[in-house]
Amino acid sequence: MNEPDKQGKPLAGQTILVTRARAGSEIYGQKLKALGASVLDFPVLELCEPEDWQSFDKHFSDQAHFDWFVFASANAVDATVERLKQIGRFEILEKSRIAAIGAATAAKLAEHGLSTCFQPSSFVAESLVTELPAAFPLADKTVFWPRTDIGREVIVDGLAAQGARVYHAVVYKTVVPKEAKEKALVIASRLQAGEVQFLTMASAQSVRNFAQIMKDHNLPELLARTQIAVIGPITAREAERQFGRVDIEARVHSLDGLTEAILTALKFPNHKN
Repeated sequence: MNEPDKQGKPLAGQTILVTRARAGSEIYGQKLKALGASVLDFPVLELCEPEDWQSFDKHFSDQAHFDWFVFASANAVDATVERLKQIGRFEILEKSRIAAIGAATAAKLAEHGLSTCFQPSSFVAESLVTELPAAFPLADKTVFWPRTDIGREVIVDGLAAQGARVYHAVVYKTVVPKEAKEKALVIASRLQAGEVQFLTMASAQSVRNFAQIMKDHNLPELLARTQIAVIGPITAREAERQFGRVDIEARVHSLDGLTEAILTALKFPNHKN
């Protein structure tokens, strides 16, 4: 592995494979490049609207009210705000309390002029369903969770167990990009040649999609010369299942935390993040 430049470019000589959806990969890639990295952009997720909005719209009649909205991603914020504006019901958000998982989600809410009332101490759903009811009793409270079409039921099950009436609807879908298969040949070649120092994974679905796209390859062999860096414990669990190992796990479950974990791995190569 190339030695990093200590003079302000700590990622110099490092090639990092970024697998985020194209909408989010550019900003993250720019940050890595500013630190000296060479970035390989390989989106394994593509975001799109649900096939129809009926299941969402039905919750927002003129008489509708929710005590809480729970957002688990910045993508869910954008999709929800846009749709509520389209149907003339944006004010329902302004009148409700809002819980956000992650600093990026809270920042996106702020961009839309919305305040976050609650953030869990850790950027995972398990923390939210434990800490939110402890701070704000949820018995008989109505909660709306705008969600993706994939993922776990932790928020629904966890808050309902605390007495909340939880409603949810899909506001965006994730699919494998059409061009991913073609680009996979180039990416696989770079990995096999040992030209990629770090593979970054920011969600469990990214891991699953990467494994699907690369299904014609032996993943442990393909990634044998590349360090696998993941954003948090849920992603780590899926990476262990699909790839057989995880080398770096961010302690702070955000993209900045993921970058910091990579920097730590370079500075202390024998340290387990």
